[in-house]
Amino acid sequence: MKKILCSAFLLLTLTAFSQKTYQEYYNLGHAKLDFNQDYKGAIQDLNKAIELKSDYFEAFRDRGICKSELKDYKGALEDLDKAIELNTNDYTAIVSRANTKLKTKDYPGALEDYNKALELKPGSYKMAETLNNKALAKFESGDKTGACEDWNKAGKAGNADAYANIKKHCK
Repeated sequence: MKKILCSAFLLLTLTAFSQKTYQEYYNLGHAKLDFNQDYKGAIQDLNKAIELKSDYFEAFRDRGICKSELKDYKGALEDLDKAIELNTNDYTAIVSRANTKLKTKDYPGALEDYNKALELKPGSYKMAETLNNKALAKFESGDKTGACEDWNKAGKAGNADAYANIKKHCK
């Protein structure tokens, strides 16, 4: 009987220690997103992280990015909205939502998010890319002059694509 109880205790202990935490699931999902572009695998791990911690904004943000890459724009926007609801100043979530809105041709929504992102991190190393995408949203919505101004700023900030856009659309 003592042997059975010890075995049962050992099995329960090993099972308890083998359970992953929300942070471990997030780390797995984030790695699959960033290093492998395994978006479906990342979503599985991020789902588990969210099941364990329902207010984990980073997991919602990364899951939204994965869904956008898989062209599930509705699901992406839902997750990115939730991430921003949980952390209103997360630059990556805001830019990711802007990029998703740009893909769905919601140009006013994309511009609003790009402007907010640029307010949060005006000197960010990602500013040039954000300005380039903001210019694209302006161009697609009919504001050629504003687009050319932003492409000029993006080019000066180091975005090579901006100069190609200026050459193509602003001369």
